[in-house]
Order: sequence, then structure tokens, then C-alpha cells
Amino acid sequence: MLTTQQIDELLQLNWRLMQTEAEIRKNAVRYLDFVKGDTDNENPWINDFEFRLEVVFYIKESLVPDLPVDEELPVVGIWNLESLKHLEHCYIGDAQDHAELEVLDKRLLTERHCWLFHCLYDHMDLSWVQILSIGEIWVRLKLELQHWDMGAPKQ
Repeated sequence: MLTTQQIDELLQLNWRLMQTEAEIRKNAVRYLDFVKGDTDNENPWINDFEFRLEVVFYIKESLVPDLPVDEELPVVGIWNLESLKHLEHCYIGDAQDHAELEVLDKRLLTERHCWLFHCLYDHMDLSWVQILSIGEIWVRLKLELQHWDMGAPKQ
């Protein structure tokens, strides 16, 4: 059973992740507008592209007080989304409630759950204790522009 303080911490993490998702979506839209313009023959050199998302959840520093300064914090979990290419079909930053009613402490249902928070407990299968240990969050948007050179045209 989760304490009131733990519920508050989980809701704060959900709020942080909502803010993170909003920034991811905002930047993804900007990059997609740019790249799709190039692939629609404004720049015929770019034939295609891939757009991926990686979110890394690190443990709170306070939980590893003896960690040497030059070592990276341990990872609690990593969420990868293989394609942001079609953002309209992506749950990141969609402002929908992704709460799984049957697995939650009902006190967590006072707020909507963003997609990343939902993924922590439903897709990554992290326990509440593991989720509560999350401190830093690293987001990586990976945009890969692609060009296919088919060789010189025959004359």
C-alpha cells in the first residue's frame, strides 16, 4: 500500500512527464514540418527520414550516495519509440488519459496519466518502488535524414 507522500511523489512525476511530453511533441512537430518539406521535393536530395524517441530514467542521486563522481547514475528504465514519423498516431503529448484503472491505487486517479507515466507501470513493468526511485530523465530525439544514390542515370 502506497503512503500519501508516495502518491504525491508519483503524481509529481506524472506532472513532470506531462511537461516533458508537451516539449517532445512541440519539438517533434517543428522538426517534422522541416523534414517533410524537404522530402516533398523542396530538397530532392533527402529521400526519406527516420525519427525516433528515447527516454532514459535515472535513479535519484540520493539513493546512491557512494557513487563515484565520474560514474553515471544507474538507469531505472529506458523507453524507446521507434517512430515519431506519424505524430498523429503517437500517444506522446496527446493530452489523453492513459490511466489503467485496474492496476492502480485509486488515489492515483485524481489526475490524468500521460503516456510516459502509463508506460512506466504498464509497459515497462516497473514497480511503484522503482518508479519512485526515478530522479533525472534524459530525452533523446533522433532525427535521421536519408538519401539513396541510385548511381548516375544512363545516357
